[in-house]
Amino acid sequence: NILNRAGEYAKARLARADAPGTNLFSEGFVTCTLLFCVGPMAIIGAMVYFAYAYRHQTGAKPKYLTGSHALEAVWVALPTILLLAIFAWGYVAYRDMIHAPTDAREIKVIARQWRFQFLYEDGRSTDHLFVPIDRPVKLVMSSQDVLHSMFIPTFRVKQDIVPGMYTSVWFEAKVPGKHQIFCTEYCGTSHSGMLAQVIVLTAEQWAQFERGAEFEASQFPIAGSGETPIVTTASATVRSGGQPTVSLVDRG
Repeated sequence: NILNRAGEYAKARLARADAPGTNLFSEGFVTCTLLFCVGPMAIIGAMVYFAYAYRHQTGAKPKYLTGSHALEAVWVALPTILLLAIFAWGYVAYRDMIHAPTDAREIKVIARQWRFQFLYEDGRSTDHLFVPIDRPVKLVMSSQDVLHSMFIPTFRVKQDIVPGMYTSVWFEAKVPGKHQIFCTEYCGTSHSGMLAQVIVLTAEQWAQFERGAEFEASQFPIAGSGETPIVTTASATVRSGGQPTVSLVDRG
């Protein structure tokens, strides 16, 4: 029901990832909020004070001012330096967002109406995204039909998936368990049902996965819930061609 889903979402919000540029973005957001909220309030306060302090008074003779080049220079220089600093701050965050670490594990994502498909280096494919904990992962994404968009709220990453081109995004998961994936670009009648999950595996589970182990999504708790996996071991299955495969029983 709605309350249970809200509770699960709240728990998942506690589970974060080392998303590219997250810290810089958060710090920059707070700094800009202070500058552009507190700053105007201070200016308005100063205007009110000066309007009262230098109000018209009978018999008072105002002082004639011709201007100040020093004040004008400071007024131009300080905002320029501030804007350049904010630009540099944003550039560093943007650079970290678009360039994945050289040791990032690459996983291909194919989006189509109305599902995500994840392709791994060994040729396997799954309907949920399996990633190792504490290791950077780069998603290289393409669409086979219309515009889609992958959004993982707890990782603070979102990227459009555009037909006819490749886009990418990367992250480093820190909390094991399930994290929700949404398509956030309207893509047709079943857009709201285009869901998947990121299953963050421990080092031991990931080693089993690389050996062709089979996991069910229902084995894993919602990340950050404090629950333990129902099953901590996995069994390997092999296709007729000798290639290991992963079978997912539960899409939820």
